[in-house]
Amino acid sequence: DIVLVRHQENAERGDIIVALIDDEATVKTYSPEADCIMLIPANDAFQPIIISPEDNFRIAGIVVSLMRRM
Repeated sequence: DIVLVRHQENAERGDIIVALIDDEATVKTYSPEADCIMLIPANDAFQPIIISPEDNFRIAGIVVSLMRRM
């Protein structure tokens, strides 16, 4: 898969983002809550990632397109 991403450091609820957590990147749906941020996977076999204020987290960009090789 190839993901096209627009670089920006903020997002709206429901945006699919590239998130950086420590030194790892992940693509998830962004869901800010009152006391944390939830990163929701598209695959139901995986659990959401819960980000607390103490975590080293930032938004690298918003996914604008996905290309899959058939």
